[in-house]
Amino acid sequence: MTSAAINSHSAIDEYSSAYSLVLTAVAGLLFFPGLGARDFWAPGEPIYGEVIRVMFEKNNWLVPMLNGQLYADKPILYFWLALVTAKLAGGVNEWTVRLPAALGGLGLVLMTYQFGKIFFDRQTGFLAGLTLATTSRVFWESRFLRLDTLLAFFLWAGFFCFLKAWLKEADKRLFLLAYFCFALATLTKGPIGLALPGLAIVICVAMTGRWQDIKQMRPIAGLIVMVAVLAPWLLLVHLRDEDQWITDFIWIHNVQNYALRPIGHVRPFYYYLYNLPPDFLPWTVLVPGALVFYYPWKARLREPVTLALFCWFAAIFLFFTASKSKIAYYLLPLLPSLALLIASYLRALLSGTELNGVHWRCTAALSYFLSCSLLAGGIALPFIIHRMEPGLFGWVLPMALVLIAGSGGMMVFLGQRIMHSFLGSFIALLVGASLVSSLGVLPYLDRYKSPRPVGEFVKNHASPAASVYVFQSTMSDFNYYAQREKIPVIGSKVELAKLREANAQLYLLIKDKDLNDVGPRQNYDIVTEQRVGERKWYLLRAPAKVS
Repeated sequence: MTSAAINSHSAIDEYSSAYSLVLTAVAGLLFFPGLGARDFWAPGEPIYGEVIRVMFEKNNWLVPMLNGQLYADKPILYFWLALVTAKLAGGVNEWTVRLPAALGGLGLVLMTYQFGKIFFDRQTGFLAGLTLATTSRVFWESRFLRLDTLLAFFLWAGFFCFLKAWLKEADKRLFLLAYFCFALATLTKGPIGLALPGLAIVICVAMTGRWQDIKQMRPIAGLIVMVAVLAPWLLLVHLRDEDQWITDFIWIHNVQNYALRPIGHVRPFYYYLYNLPPDFLPWTVLVPGALVFYYPWKARLREPVTLALFCWFAAIFLFFTASKSKIAYYLLPLLPSLALLIASYLRALLSGTELNGVHWRCTAALSYFLSCSLLAGGIALPFIIHRMEPGLFGWVLPMALVLIAGSGGMMVFLGQRIMHSFLGSFIALLVGASLVSSLGVLPYLDRYKSPRPVGEFVKNHASPAASVYVFQSTMSDFNYYAQREKIPVIGSKVELAKLREANAQLYLLIKDKDLNDVGPRQNYDIVTEQRVGERKWYLLRAPAKVS
């Protein structure tokens, strides 16, 4: 080990108690600044925002509603947390409803540190938390209104407690805490909260042959714990005569969507093979070197913790690969296991004794490629943006400076094999780029992704008594900003014609691709138009017919 590495390690170990504080600070800079600075982006975010808004205004803590109907897509826990935040803040807004997602991301990072500290060492845990926090998927999901960071936190916390009780032979009550976490995961997003850890544990027990350990895992007591967590809310739903929510949730959004007739997002079986690497960027560049470094893998898998992490990764990957409906962020819960793999490898590189061999040449080449790509991006970005999106130029300049300075430092330190400084430059680049993106770039992109302009136009120009409909869309992306609990869906031009025959004056929200389906243009006035995501939307006004 070099003297610089020894001194660096000594300095880190001296302040090892501050690891969690440093991780909290880094994750805080990544996940929280500008959390409410941008609008809800369609599709998706406005739906959750509207569900929470309606529940808040009606003081409804039991059954999610959307567009006047039961919202059976997701269970209740995330909505409860967002409602508590809204109650404390005095209202529902973009910040209050995204806060549970950001806290879920922070919890996932800190739990990964705890996992690494207990089963490896403090430095590995710290590096794993740092790696996870700066992956593209965790960064984005912690700033987006979705339930998956919270789901991943509960799953990972439960798996940690389970392994600690099993492999470390710690207090057996940790098994009960694990089941409690799995129940909270279920209350966040449904049966996968039980299916994913259950599958991982069964695979792990099967591969170790330790079937005799099942009794000590306290499955009966665990079942009681999970029933105690899940049953009260489900019972209240039943007593309110909302059994349709339970039926729709289990059958349509789980059984049918997983294996029979998916609602959407039908992908080929190999979808995650090419989608996982971008989600783990920028640390994907270290994966090939890590795999070479740990070869032969069979010997590594004899280590109980490594085997458990492999089973966790495999169970989640295979479970969602088998599903007909696939979305990239479904694999978020397996990313901590990848982060621990990379952290163990980084720990070896930072020691200074492993900067040679095939694994190092592979890692160095890919790291140089990444550094050069970031440098080229920093140089080219101002010219590209000035030409294509001049309004964003003011935010691109600091982004370019961050990319150029950070990548330049990475290249210099990589050439000198000073890995601590290389890693420091890399993390500083990622944090700096994320701050610029969060405070300036992402809010600027509202003009392309936000339904606010159309929704607020409806709110300000259509009286509360006016009839507003949406044509052949069930996404309910405009309700939140229009402040309308219900915008009925018109399913066909025949249905629209019947409304027109009833001499009804109405407003109609419609996508550009459907504009020719509603009849002659002269029958409608185009009140406003706006691009929302990949589609342009129009608000049409159809005056009442003169009889």
